Amino acid sequence: MTGPDTATSAAEITCLGHLRRAEARRRLERRTLLAWLTSLASKVGTFGTQLVAVPMVYRTLGQDGYAAYAAVTTAVSILGALNLGIGGSLVTPMAHAAVLGGKRREAELFRAGVVPLGLICMAALALILPVMMMVPLPALLGEVARANVDGLRSGLVVACVATLVSLPLTVVGNLRQAYQELHISNLVGAVGNGALCAALVTAAHAGAGLAAFVACFVGIPLAANVLNGGILFAGRPYLLTGWKGYEFRQSLTLAGDGLWFLAADFTYTLLYQWPVYLMARNRPTAQSAAFAVSAQMVLLPLSFLAGIFQPFWGTTAEAVARGDVAWLRGQVKRVRSGAVAAGLALGFVIAVWGEQIARLWLGSKVELAWGLRLFAGTYLILAIWEYLHFVLTLGTGRIREASMMVFARSAGFAIVAPVLISLGGGIGLWLGLCCSVVAYTAWRMPRVLETFLGSAER
Repeated sequence: MTGPDTATSAAEITCLGHLRRAEARRRLERRTLLAWLTSLASKVGTFGTQLVAVPMVYRTLGQDGYAAYAAVTTAVSILGALNLGIGGSLVTPMAHAAVLGGKRREAELFRAGVVPLGLICMAALALILPVMMMVPLPALLGEVARANVDGLRSGLVVACVATLVSLPLTVVGNLRQAYQELHISNLVGAVGNGALCAALVTAAHAGAGLAAFVACFVGIPLAANVLNGGILFAGRPYLLTGWKGYEFRQSLTLAGDGLWFLAADFTYTLLYQWPVYLMARNRPTAQSAAFAVSAQMVLLPLSFLAGIFQPFWGTTAEAVARGDVAWLRGQVKRVRSGAVAAGLALGFVIAVWGEQIARLWLGSKVELAWGLRLFAGTYLILAIWEYLHFVLTLGTGRIREASMMVFARSAGFAIVAPVLISLGGGIGLWLGLCCSVVAYTAWRMPRVLETFLGSAER
């Protein structure tokens, strides 16, 4: 009697396990599709804000006022680095805790991330606010402050306070990513973009000053983040309970991983802003402008595809936690094929029709040499390949390895960029960027991923 009952029970358990795994796979695929659709809505809102509101801000504030507006919003964005990348380091361990049903562990991780960010926020407000209010503005903002734009200091203070207050809230988006709920963040972001565009247009019609525009720019995204956090915590109130269990050691671990992630974020400056600056300093205007245009033509599709790849961080982390290596291998194969196809298509378009697209886009004559277009298009293909594997490697928990690789690649390029400019100008820069990916990350990052998948199967 025992044998048949045991066999039946084992078969039922196995069948139940397969059903649960199949349901988990369908849920991940649904969440990924939702993230894609809502990301598109959010991107459209972002581009709409840039296209509609920015010209109105420029006309309202004038040249000096708009320069001051840009200087303030750009300067305070540097304060965002005070988040130490902790939010990014939360994604994978939080996804694992959610899969394993460890609500207590989720709450511990949340506390370990938000407590240091809250302390940094308060310390930074105490130290930086007096500086913003008392130090002469030219010492803070340079020549743009000598134009005596009304409301410049109050706008700077408002931007500083909003940026620092938002530091603890930066973890909200990362928690959404861990829970495969990027579609909620994207929808809130789309609403926020619409509200920001409407607020800037309203302020422009009212003839508002600099401080009002800055308040719109920093205040509405902060309000959207608060709304997103409120919805998140309403559904998961256990994250806000049990504060007696805080572990400082866990915060140090997250900060250690986060600093590497922050270093990876810095690659944008090293790879794109630094060479544009060097070209402007060392080459004729026509050459530096052509390189800057080609860089924007690469960054626009790359930023769009980054939003497409972003959900794979959370889905990979959950699949790893479930031990579903077979589904993960299938996902890697599918997204690789899609990434290669998209990269080849977009790279070909830039290489062949890049100059015509640039002229249509800018509404003026732009000369992009064939070599510039060819290597820019080639780099776009390689950058898409690299970013996809960066996201997938993060999902496996290899945040330090992945971040170290992309930072080392970008730092190496930044060091040799002046030499590349002297030898080949913009074409030399794009060729150097292509070589940096081929020589380092294009093969190393996939190898790290394959090594992890092989060990997980064993």
